[in-house]
Amino acid sequence: YLFEKNGNALMYPASTVKLLTSMVVLDKWDENHKISIPGSVKQIEPYKLYLKKGEVYKVGDLLNALLMRSANDVAHSLGVRAYGSEKRFAKMMNKKASEIGAKNFHFMNPHGLPNPQQVITARDMALITAYARNYPLLIKIMSTKKAKFPGPGKAKTILENRNKLLKENFSPRVIGKTGYTHKSGLCFTGLTDKTETPVVIVLYNTQARWEDLKKLAKWGDQYYSLRIKENKMLLHPDKVNDVQKYLKRLGFYKGEVNGIFDIPTEAAVIRFQAANRMNIDGIMGQKTYVLLYRKAVK
Repeated sequence: YLFEKNGNALMYPASTVKLLTSMVVLDKWDENHKISIPGSVKQIEPYKLYLKKGEVYKVGDLLNALLMRSANDVAHSLGVRAYGSEKRFAKMMNKKASEIGAKNFHFMNPHGLPNPQQVITARDMALITAYARNYPLLIKIMSTKKAKFPGPGKAKTILENRNKLLKENFSPRVIGKTGYTHKSGLCFTGLTDKTETPVVIVLYNTQARWEDLKKLAKWGDQYYSLRIKENKMLLHPDKVNDVQKYLKRLGFYKGEVNGIFDIPTEAAVIRFQAANRMNIDGIMGQKTYVLLYRKAVK
């Protein structure tokens, strides 16, 4: 973790839980699977699309509405059709979070509407958010500014992403899921949209969601740039060649051995440090290099 404040405090996650909901849904169905809307949908509070009992939609369209519009009736419908009830769906959410590696959490529903027992730490939500990269469809949806939804009824609804930074074309690009209830405050979980070293950012009960998000995204982006510069100053190209070769031999680096210390090389150094329980800073200092050499050349 590059930075945290109260990262282990249990917080109300609000609609950020919909990211995990989407993963559980895609573990069961692909995006072209169709489901019908259950009659219990009318009980769900806003925000919603006002879906009607018996209407049939593709899972992909419903996930668009879930992550972009944050529609609670969509979350309820997916949960009920996937596992019979919100309660049983929540059990699958808890199981999935545990499989990902989360430790301190408890989910009670798929939409994030208030429940005093539904809590998670920012640290654990960061793990879940990072894992979302294993679901290309979710990354695509969270990167989308606008989309058409074929309903409700005969209507066509334009979905607009609630991520303000996406609309502003902020750089580095930040994708993710917003959340808000009176008790949770303003929330966001997401990541900078970079191939090798995305920065995961989780905000709970913030007073200035977009301002805080901009500051953290900029700082995280600069962090990696500065580390690359520092490594280039420390290492001669011939030594970078050796580092890449050793990292590749150990399975941490899959790129070309070219003597250029770039983002993929730094990401491999971080993976090596994490695997060996070292201080994770992405810098190929003396301690990291000696251990790398011993493991790769032994």
